[in-house]
Amino acid sequence: MNMIQNRFLVLHLLFYVLCYWQLTLSQISNNTCQRGDYNIGFGLSSSVHSAHNPSTNCFLSQCSNQSDSCRPSPTLCYIYRSADNQTYCAPGSLCEILEVCNTSSYRCSSNTSVCILNSCCSPKAICLPLIWTTLCPKIIPCQLQFTPILTYAAGNSPQYAVKGDFNSDSQVDLVITNKDDDTIRLYRNNGNGTFTIQRTIPTESNPERIAVGDFNNDNHLDLIITNLGNNSISLLLGDGNGNFALLTTFVVGYLLSDIAVGDFNQDGLSDIAVVIQGNNAIGVYLANGTTNSSSLRILPTDAVPHAIGLGDFNHDNLIDIVVTNIGSNTISIFLGQGDGNFTNQTTVSVGMIPVSIAVADFTQDNRLDLAVVNFGSKTISILSGDGTGNFTMTTNLLMSASPWSIIASDLDSDNRTDLAVTNTDSAYISVFLNLGSGSFSAEKIISTESSFPYGLIAGDFNNDARTDLVVTNNINATISVLFNSCQS
Repeated sequence: MNMIQNRFLVLHLLFYVLCYWQLTLSQISNNTCQRGDYNIGFGLSSSVHSAHNPSTNCFLSQCSNQSDSCRPSPTLCYIYRSADNQTYCAPGSLCEILEVCNTSSYRCSSNTSVCILNSCCSPKAICLPLIWTTLCPKIIPCQLQFTPILTYAAGNSPQYAVKGDFNSDSQVDLVITNKDDDTIRLYRNNGNGTFTIQRTIPTESNPERIAVGDFNNDNHLDLIITNLGNNSISLLLGDGNGNFALLTTFVVGYLLSDIAVGDFNQDGLSDIAVVIQGNNAIGVYLANGTTNSSSLRILPTDAVPHAIGLGDFNHDNLIDIVVTNIGSNTISIFLGQGDGNFTNQTTVSVGMIPVSIAVADFTQDNRLDLAVVNFGSKTISILSGDGTGNFTMTTNLLMSASPWSIIASDLDSDNRTDLAVTNTDSAYISVFLNLGSGSFSAEKIISTESSFPYGLIAGDFNNDARTDLVVTNNINATISVLFNSCQS
């Protein structure tokens, strides 16, 4: 009986060991990393990944030696030695380079394990067995072109545009502000990229900037508008059928500029950040749960703030704010505290008269960067973020005309974020393609077939999985829809 019981216990224990072993083999982390023009894919057994005192000071780059010579990163990082005896820095939780693959056979010279010399800032060894690794084919960008271009009538002096499904038909519609008409205009997407003017809605005096949010939590998109004529902000509630009703207008009392929507105090409600240009400040309006009340926080800026951007600049899952200051040729960064309050500004110098800004990860390092349009110096300043809220100027892109509005999006289908900019003294927009690691191509000219292109937004308006553009043409009183026909 004892022998039978012992055998049963041994078999029972062996069963659990086998189950655990199979579970261990199944815990594979599949990832893809970019190295040069190629993507390296790999899988790791996460259960046998161990490390002593991993650092948070590395990002994907080749190391010059075997010490902690890696660039800063918010992700765990280790130093790896590859099969060809090269050493690489790699974030442990994001992108772990194992070894260099043979570009002919797409196979590795060794598929057993990787010797990790030490973790960054620590000499202790790390064991990390290799499961598999392959070299993925090179991503070949398509040849960028925009055709056809459709033109639609707007009101007098069209300014800025927003996109969204305003009539609940799962298509991306448009709303344009018409400054000299004191109206906004809704364009209904017909499902193939063509648009029909659905309605024109009266506003306060000289509407300019516009943003989208759900301010009454009814799952329908609403609009918030700045009115330059009487220095006010108007809130229009959408009903989900393409109709908008003015709920309230509140006068700020100073000249306004840009506006943005976000949840700044983590209560699930849409708050508003507006650039109060006439008072050198940002006004943060925190929603109180009703559509006609809010509390106001004032954030002092540098001289004459103009354009605003939002993002998580320091990886704390809270919304931060950046604003351009055309009076001091700087940008101001405010880090969110999660309760509607922000840190005092930190400033970074940029070019002359910074009028617009785009927030995106241009270097593919999982940290937000900035692209600032400098109207006065006809440049775009690229600022690299370090993941802690600090930004460093890395390059200036030269423009052939006077730039105004900017968007950041993947225009040539290579999984990199490109830039497009309107030029107010021309009949074209400028495109800069991301070449990787934060470098960009020379300026590419894209005709708008209309003069004085002003506002700019990006989206897939004809459902072909390519990024199209919509431009407001201030002088011609039209909008242009540029369809991306990028060819592989």
